[in-house]
Amino acid sequence: MKKSEKHIKTKIDYNVPMQIVILAILFLAVGIAVELFKKEEVVVWWYLASGVTLFLGLWSCKTYEIKEGYFKVNHFLGWVTTKRLLHNLESFQVKSVDLSSSTRNFFLLALYADRRKYTIFRKVELQFNDGKKMKIRENIIKGKTLNSLLAKIKIYQKRNKLKS
Repeated sequence: MKKSEKHIKTKIDYNVPMQIVILAILFLAVGIAVELFKKEEVVVWWYLASGVTLFLGLWSCKTYEIKEGYFKVNHFLGWVTTKRLLHNLESFQVKSVDLSSSTRNFFLLALYADRRKYTIFRKVELQFNDGKKMKIRENIIKGKTLNSLLAKIKIYQKRNKLKS
């Protein structure tokens, strides 16, 4: 996490996106295997599933950043940025998510990572004056930087309430 008086940026936890990318590679391997043994149109669907899953895996590589009064979400390894002015922040809501009762979630993460971090996490939803929403998921952030993000967001929300 890079942190200064006015700048906070999270780091990417690659475990969840890598699980999705591995799933895309498995779809691709099945498509190639089907194509080697049988020439059928069903292969196109395996390739399509692989491509879509790979895109979703890379899209979930996100960083969250507060800089110069903007809240930014960098998707796709930083190639696509969505930003909103924090002076237009209306409210935010923190929800706890518990996926620990399901045994199917994060099947590959159970082999090499602390599964509890990815099954019990917080989700933050930011609501802006123009009706747009942005979401933060703690399980894709490396380290414990969500608390510093929330502290900065609370400061902006208090300022906005005082101005109203």
